[in-house]
Amino acid sequence: SSDVCSSDLALKPGDHLNLKLFLHPKEDHLKILADVVWVDHSGAGLRFVAMEQEDVNKLESYLKGLSPKS
Repeated sequence: SSDVCSSDLALKPGDHLNLKLFLHPKEDHLKILADVVWVDHSGAGLRFVAMEQEDVNKLESYLKGLSPKS
C-alpha cells in the first residue's frame, strides 16, 4: 500500500505547514497553509488557514463529488 502523506519530521500541535495536495494524479496540486491542531498514533488533525480562492473552489468541487447522492 502507498502512503497518502509522508514526512521525515514528527509533527506537533502548533506547527505551520505548507502543503501540496494532489486531488488527481494528472492535475496541478492545491497549495494550502495549515496548522497542526492535534497529533496521536493514528495521524494528525490539520486546520487549513489559507488557500487561493481557485484552490478552494477545486477542493469544494472535489468534496461534493465524494458525497453520497440523495
